[in-house]
Amino acid sequence: MKKILVPTDFSSNANKALDFAVQIAKQAKAEIFLVHACDFIDTTFKDHLTIKKEHNNLLLDSANERLALLKDSIEGAEKVAVTTKIYNGSVADSILLASEENGADFIVIGTRGETELTERVFGSTTSGILGKTKVPLMVVSPLSEWDITEIPSAETLPGESGKFAPDAILFATNHFEENKELLNPIVDVAKLFSSTIHVAVFVDTDFAEAYDYVYNIGELHNYIKFLEKTYPDVLFKGEFLEGEDFESTIEKYNEKNGIDIIAMISYPKTFWDRLLNKRVTKEMAFHSKIPVMAVTAK
Repeated sequence: MKKILVPTDFSSNANKALDFAVQIAKQAKAEIFLVHACDFIDTTFKDHLTIKKEHNNLLLDSANERLALLKDSIEGAEKVAVTTKIYNGSVADSILLASEENGADFIVIGTRGETELTERVFGSTTSGILGKTKVPLMVVSPLSEWDITEIPSAETLPGESGKFAPDAILFATNHFEENKELLNPIVDVAKLFSSTIHVAVFVDTDFAEAYDYVYNIGELHNYIKFLEKTYPDVLFKGEFLEGEDFESTIEKYNEKNGIDIIAMISYPKTFWDRLLNKRVTKEMAFHSKIPVMAVTAK
């Protein structure tokens, strides 16, 4: 992980997402690529051209100034390299274009802004790019809190803070994926922080039959063996979860076990959709109190 893309609308939630990205970048020794999308007025037609140009220049100057402040603050306080760029167009298109153009390895985004307009735009933007990015995406909702432990490092001097270390990642799956291209991003984050990966299989008690319990328990046991063999330097823990609602079951487990990140693999049409009649990854991303990491399966 060398470059982390972070879109910002300069709202408090965007800044929260940026904080998460900075902590990951510090541990990974990665660069932050901070982007902002401006909705410039079209100057193709000459009507009120001067006014249009003045409006666009004001937007550009303001965005450049705010990006520069964020860049200076992060580089000065956190010692993380930051590159900034402004795009013209929709937020979603700008994020996808920026990721492609600049070879992003990871995207960290907030779900909404602090005003009604930015809440609508940023919320719909996040929903729009989930499942479309070619790189892993971490979504930070307004309720997200990273219950982390600071641990000293070899570079930490006496009296200084240690590095942030999320202890546990919950990987929720019913597919038992063995594709390393899908698994590696989740494992890579775990390796960065020496986190335990809790592999959770959920069964809906309203729909499940005896076969579902037998099948999933057996598959989970075999899956943990596969993961341990494939990634011997990562600690895995298998969990069989059952309940009437996926989100509330996961939330209870997270609170009890101190989960810091939820990881999910997003599919175009999945078992999750048929089971719960909704896009689980999107629902979790918007309602979770902790960040949700989505890896898209093509």
